[in-house]
Amino acid sequence: HPYAATPEIFTLAQALDHAGTRVRVLGGDPAAGARADQKHLIRARALAVGVPVAVGETIELPFPGGRRRRDLEPVRAAIQRQSRSTGQAIVRGSSGASGSSTFIVGRGGADTEDVLAQLGERADNQIYLVEAMVDVAVSPNLHLRIEPDGSITSLGATDQRWRRPLVHAGNIYPSTARLADAMDGWARTLAGSLRDDGYAGDIGFDFVEHRDAPTGEPRAFLAEVNPRVNGATYPLTLRERLNAARRRRGQPEIAAFATGTLAARARSFAQLRETLGDQIFTHAAGAGIVPYATGCLDHGACAAVAFAPTRQLALERFAEAQAALEAAWAAPSCA
Repeated sequence: HPYAATPEIFTLAQALDHAGTRVRVLGGDPAAGARADQKHLIRARALAVGVPVAVGETIELPFPGGRRRRDLEPVRAAIQRQSRSTGQAIVRGSSGASGSSTFIVGRGGADTEDVLAQLGERADNQIYLVEAMVDVAVSPNLHLRIEPDGSITSLGATDQRWRRPLVHAGNIYPSTARLADAMDGWARTLAGSLRDDGYAGDIGFDFVEHRDAPTGEPRAFLAEVNPRVNGATYPLTLRERLNAARRRRGQPEIAAFATGTLAARARSFAQLRETLGDQIFTHAAGAGIVPYATGCLDHGACAAVAFAPTRQLALERFAEAQAALEAAWAAPSCA
């Protein structure tokens, strides 16, 4: 399973095959993956198969950016329409990951003129989604896998953590979404449609759950699709494998985890392990920290998952690990 089934992955597999190493790419048509990565196409597909999306509209500009002030007038008008109900609007470029092309207008965000100025300086999107912004109660990610034989399996559902509005900072398991069952059905429906379009491999579905103002009841809609491995893939897979080992040992299963990025000055896993000490996960404790993507330590950070019996304890474990690393930085070194 590659990070994403891009044309480059298939070119690499073909080169390895020619060199005598047989490689099977567990992914579908790269063109289907590229289509699934376009937010406006996913919005249209979701509506076509009955999956709810945010109240909003799609705006296509003559070209990316704005050479003249009036070029972005369609976006301005859409912001005015979509912000009437809640006082906020969200503007998202059709392409772009991790909030890189996402802007909030209104309370907690920028004003319309600031957002339009930023859009005018960009050249990465010609199509934008402009939607009414709601107060998010929880934003679950449902991670599915479309196998080469067409079967669809669920790896699990996590709640996304945010470093700032709409910028992903990690995941928490299990999800607390009240409409989790409905979301699972919507995700499977859309996954089936994408499979029929030629997609295969890992895929994440981001939903938003919020309280409906008139009734007070929970409501939910699809926010976007991640046609690739995402931040929940490794922790969910690791939990599954650790629990398989714990079942064989007769130990209770790991019930919760929290993930994120640890800032660290360690330059190797050995240094990181030494600093964290008994905070590292062991089967005897049934809890603790598992660092991964440790190749990023050269850049002062690495991903990590904190396993624990509950969500709150997992969050506390993660915070304790970060505190231990910060204390190690502050400690005087001996010459």
